[in-house]
Amino acid sequence: MKLSYQPASVRRDENTVYYEFNTKDWHGNKVMDKLSYEESWKLLHEIGQQYKGQNVFISLSGDAVNAFDPEEMAAHRMEWNEETKRLLEERNENLIKLEPIKTERRRLIPNCKTNSKMREALDGADEWLKEAAYSIFDKNLMPNDVGHLSVKERQELIYIGLEQAKYLAERLGNGKAGLFMDAMNTLAKYGMNGKVNEKGFVVYDVKWGNGIGRRDDEINPINYMEEISPDDYEMYLALLKENQKQNGKLSMAVFRFGWNWEANVEKNFPGAVGKIVHGIRDWMNKINNTRLESWYTSTNTTDIESFTDSIMEQSKELNKECLLENMQNFAELVAGH
Repeated sequence: MKLSYQPASVRRDENTVYYEFNTKDWHGNKVMDKLSYEESWKLLHEIGQQYKGQNVFISLSGDAVNAFDPEEMAAHRMEWNEETKRLLEERNENLIKLEPIKTERRRLIPNCKTNSKMREALDGADEWLKEAAYSIFDKNLMPNDVGHLSVKERQELIYIGLEQAKYLAERLGNGKAGLFMDAMNTLAKYGMNGKVNEKGFVVYDVKWGNGIGRRDDEINPINYMEEISPDDYEMYLALLKENQKQNGKLSMAVFRFGWNWEANVEKNFPGAVGKIVHGIRDWMNKINNTRLESWYTSTNTTDIESFTDSIMEQSKELNKECLLENMQNFAELVAGH
């Protein structure tokens, strides 16, 4: 639904369009109510759509526009700061490179949907179970420091990880076992497609994608700014950092930069977005078509001793030293539970 507000005056410089909104006309007659904070930002977006594809900035002013009222901005500054912080944290997560991990555990799964499923499945679970689940992720499904193992050994390590996940799923409760195994099976597919790099570490091609409810190929170009235009991305990061230093005072500038960059991405970088979408779809098909054909079919999950014995009996490819170390680590995490 389009806004029907009419500006009191409009003027345009070379790169900036100024709209002035007032509650009264020149004769003192009331022509409109003062906009709410949310209406002001909706108005900014609505006006911006009229100039989509043009390299212009939109500036609103007047006593009817709350978004640019200093007192109103101060009232919402804390909200802006928290939102900016959230966006920065999300973007920093998106920038994580799958290089050798030096810490004991990794808490971020490098795909938005899978990460959300894992967190939801483990929400409310005992701490020991969470520790064991992320240990499986780090040491079995997507480990970095196993480049010395053969492809078959790495595959069996993944299959053992899925058996360990099933052991945890039976003890998870709250009807979340299915969601947990869905996340673990997806992680196993990522792991099956890992490649050893020139440094001898296994790296994984995993796209960050979108949250639950959206396809991963429904992209927002601004999330791929670094890939499309590294120079623009450096400027954008600098602006974000400066906005943090100034406690959100540059939030409008951040919004303008991002909105104008995204509006002009096809014009300035023809075909770049399409190339990214095509690559994501290829990746989605690769993951969906990855088959998990484990020979672990008679694992005893009654208790950790029985579980360990049955895994040792079924092992085929993984060298005994690596197998014992992995099973001992898992046993220590679940001992007594």
